Parts: sequence; structure tokens; C-alpha cells
Amino acid sequence: MYLVVPLDRKLPFEEVRAIAHTIAQELVRRHPDRVTTEILKKNREGRLFLDVNRNGTAQTAVPAFAVRAKDGAPVAMPITWDELQDRKLTARSWTIRNALERMNSIEDPWKGFARSVRSLRAAAHRLPPRAAA
Repeated sequence: MYLVVPLDRKLPFEEVRAIAHTIAQELVRRHPDRVTTEILKKNREGRLFLDVNRNGTAQTAVPAFAVRAKDGAPVAMPITWDELQDRKLTARSWTIRNALERMNSIEDPWKGFARSVRSLRAAAHRLPPRAAA
């Protein structure tokens, strides 16, 4: 899953990237049994991987509504915060067979997105100081 945050674009790329890394580190510090930034799957031990490496030059992400090249043709689908709480939700909840029905049954998931722009400055001030690189 990707968390997409509309930013005001006032901070330079490297600072935004550093803040994303700090947020991930803080989440791991608070919830080490649930989340990790460990790249190797064998070392994740069932924890959710916080892949802040997508915040980088020449990195790719799966766009919304893309059909994945996997068995059953799962479709990348935007979800709400409420749906995120659904423990039954999986990466295969929507497929090429039911994606259109889903898209027709929900409001535009991007509606109002541009109007909800935020700055990372306030969040950055609430984070613990970053360790020296």
C-alpha cells in the first residue's frame, strides 16, 4: 500500500525525503513488533515494511487502478482510511473481474485531494531530532 500525501512543495526534495525517513524510524521505534524498514523480506518477520525508498530519484510506484502482472490480475485500488482498518482487505481484494464495479460504486478517490495540501514543517517540528548521517 502507498500512503499519498499532498504536499505544498515548499520544502526541497532532500528535506522531504529526510522527514519521511525520520517518520518511518519513529514508527519503528514506537511499534517495533508491527513495522520495519528492513529491506530483506527474510528479516521482516511478518512486520509491515515501511518502504520510504520510494521517495527517491528514479524510483517507481504502482499507480492507482493499475492491473498487476500477478495471478488473478489484482488491481491497485485507492482505499479510504476506514477501509484500511478492514483486516480482510488484501492486495488481491480487487481484481480485473471486480475493479470496475468498485470504481463505479465509490466517489472519486482523488476529489478534493489538491485542496488538502499540507506542509511537512509542522510535522517535522514534532519529530525527534534526526541522527547525523
